[in-house]
Amino acid sequence: MAIDVLPSRAEAAKYLGVWGILGTLPQVVAPVIGGPVLDFLGFVSLLVIAATYLVVGSLLIWKIRGIR
Repeated sequence: MAIDVLPSRAEAAKYLGVWGILGTLPQVVAPVIGGPVLDFLGFVSLLVIAATYLVVGSLLIWKIRGIR
């Protein structure tokens, strides 16, 4: 299904490589951002920020109706 939504099948490897990097990137960045937030603002603030990111991400993909 992931390959079906790509703009070009000829460049599928490039796009899937970027997808793989973007799937791993949050695991690398989250401790860098979440650690100081947890230290300075507390656990509840960290959960509120995470919930906000979840809602914003959900709203951004909500309008996707299907593949081309």
